[in-house]
Amino acid sequence: MTSIFRCAILLLVLCSGAAHGHAALMETDPADGAILDAGPDAVNLHFDSPVRPLVARVTKPDGTTHTLPAATLQGNAVSWALRPLQQQGSHLISWRVTAEDGHPLAGGTLFSIGAPSQIRPVETAAPLPTRLLLWAARSILLSALLVGAGAAAFGLLARSARNITNGAAAVGLVALPVVALTQGLELLGLPLSAVATAAPWREAVTGPSALALLLAGATFAALLFARHRAMVILALLATTASAAVAGHAATAPPQMLMRPAIALHVLAAALWIGALPVLAIALRTGGGAAALRRFSQMIPWGLGVLLASGCAIAVVQVEQPAALWATAYGRVLLAKLTLVAALLALALWNRHRLTGLAMIGRHGPLVRSIGAELVLAVLIVGTLASWRFTPPPRSLIPPPAELRQPLASGAITGTLVLNSDRAGPVAARLEDLRLDGAPLSPLAAEVTFAKPAYGLGPLARRVEGDGSTTVEAGTFVLPMDGFWVLTVMLTISDFRAEKIMDIVTLAPSRP
Repeated sequence: MTSIFRCAILLLVLCSGAAHGHAALMETDPADGAILDAGPDAVNLHFDSPVRPLVARVTKPDGTTHTLPAATLQGNAVSWALRPLQQQGSHLISWRVTAEDGHPLAGGTLFSIGAPSQIRPVETAAPLPTRLLLWAARSILLSALLVGAGAAAFGLLARSARNITNGAAAVGLVALPVVALTQGLELLGLPLSAVATAAPWREAVTGPSALALLLAGATFAALLFARHRAMVILALLATTASAAVAGHAATAPPQMLMRPAIALHVLAAALWIGALPVLAIALRTGGGAAALRRFSQMIPWGLGVLLASGCAIAVVQVEQPAALWATAYGRVLLAKLTLVAALLALALWNRHRLTGLAMIGRHGPLVRSIGAELVLAVLIVGTLASWRFTPPPRSLIPPPAELRQPLASGAITGTLVLNSDRAGPVAARLEDLRLDGAPLSPLAAEVTFAKPAYGLGPLARRVEGDGSTTVEAGTFVLPMDGFWVLTVMLTISDFRAEKIMDIVTLAPSRP
């Protein structure tokens, strides 16, 4: 077993190179929220690390959407050429790229020709059925890898282990093309109905995750010949390498730490999880004493490696404890840790209470408990498979801060709330409106932003009252930072209206 660890470490150190992991958008041209006299010739996106363009679409003011021609790539910049845009109003460019970690990065940039118009929401994420099928297929694939490779190593030359490895190989070979196809669909943001088109298949065999899938296929091929020690070592090396060549964690700096940590984490998990079905079968067939002793000697070392490597990965990925509950990635990690804690508690119970019974011939309780361990292990794999859709906190750009500004004019008071304190698209609402200190439910409200010195505006939205003291004024495109003149006209009754004027200051836009 020591030789396997040494080979895995050597392989991953040799593979360790410069990598940038999950990319972040740094700048757009035209700037998000820009108002132009004429349509631009191209949309340019600048990232902090190399990316590979996937697809971009333009949604015009009339609601029609068209796919843009193939992008050009220069360094960290991606450029999509635009056909002449004739329509006046707001245009939304929704785009998808993939970073070195193999995960898609999607977003949108908005610009207006002449003057802003209503914004038609566009979903940038892949359709939910595509993501669900990808998650399910990945969960099955990862489970087959861990169980197959670990069972082959623990039960080398044992007939029961060969049955398990053959079964894992069969399941994995079925799941492998499903994962490849659904990853292609997800990267391109396509529905399952696009399965018959060439684009997702092409993406499956040429994208950053293609090497990981090839190594997974090599694992399953080796498992079919797992009676030979060399094939077992090959299966373990291919399993660890498939996890360490792509993904959020594998491509995170520092590479000399993260790739070996991923390799050790997957190797230790495989040896633990894969040993469980072999051990259960050995106990049920009466030859479990030797297997149980071997497992008891191996598991403390494997558990130590698993916990140490897992902690290293989590520290790099999460960075701050608050991200554990403030981000989707952190919440998935907490769910995984909860399941791992339950698995460890069950393993300790087995070791200290049930192993002794098994050694004197009472195998039933331990076999049933091992089955429960396997169920928990599969749940853990299913949980971590959802990380495909949750970028780690280290790669996230902090969201813009909410702007809250008190308003007052004569007997009228309230609060203006913008969902962003930066130039660009902002959603505005009025809260806690009061007249002479009493709650006010206006019959209508008109909110206007203007920047007279630059000839911008007035940008106005009129909203009918709904009987509450809060008015949702809708989305405004405020393309420049600095001072904006705010005017709020409240219709209180058929005979009375009140006006509030104030200055709102926005920070420069940030992608």
